[in-house]
Amino acid sequence: MEVFDEDKAVDFILESLKRNGIEKNYTADDILEVIDIIWDYYEDNGLLDLDMAEDSNSESNEDADKVALIEHVVKMIKKDRGTNIDTDHIPAIVEAELAYEAQCDEF
Repeated sequence: MEVFDEDKAVDFILESLKRNGIEKNYTADDILEVIDIIWDYYEDNGLLDLDMAEDSNSESNEDADKVALIEHVVKMIKKDRGTNIDTDHIPAIVEAELAYEAQCDEF
């Protein structure tokens, strides 16, 4: 396990997006924009204060949380008129970011 690192997260996400053939659409800055939105969402919702070891979310709650997160990112990206991010690609980007988080032991 490792500590969350934005640069490694970007690399991980871009590598993950290669499987979908959409990585060429995005720069590191584009991916960082999504990561920042995700972490702002965590902070705004008190999710950074939780002890993850004590978190007992059921799988259905995790799915609902993921859907809420994706919806939030889509909403924020739609507000940003200068973004290069296609809202159809946000679920894949968020899924990849969550997969990177899962392999980290410290946020």
